[in-house]
Amino acid sequence: MQSNINDPTYHHFIAKIVQQGYLFTLTDEDDFYAECPSEVYENNLGESIMVNCFWDDQTDALNCMTDEWEDYLLEKIDLADFINDVLPECYKEKHLLGIAFDEQLYGLEAEPIDVLGDILTLILKLNQDKHYERFPIWLEQWQDWQNEQQQQRNIH
Repeated sequence: MQSNINDPTYHHFIAKIVQQGYLFTLTDEDDFYAECPSEVYENNLGESIMVNCFWDDQTDALNCMTDEWEDYLLEKIDLADFINDVLPECYKEKHLLGIAFDEQLYGLEAEPIDVLGDILTLILKLNQDKHYERFPIWLEQWQDWQNEQQQQRNIH
């Protein structure tokens, strides 16, 4: 299940959110997550893919409440809610996840399938899967996403 992402900040992010059981984002008055266009990835139309931003540390998230995000609110998200609701929505909308962006909006962009796989891998490694009654469902969802991506590769 583990991704091929080789970035210390990313691995710290995954470890910390699994350990603490929550993470942070910024939301506007309509409950939309802080987002920005990808600096790296484009969709089939040549448009930048949207990146929804998340942090493992409250202070880091608060430091990003500038410019277009200055009126946003800090939101704490329970890890189970992140897995149940946020990751599937990002996957469905084909959004990336901005991992612990800094004030200049610099950071790693990751796919929801990689983030889910790495969270599940760490939960298993730490023998915490019994603490999450939906863990088998999450594992099945990750496998379904893997199968979808494999089918899409076979079509192209």
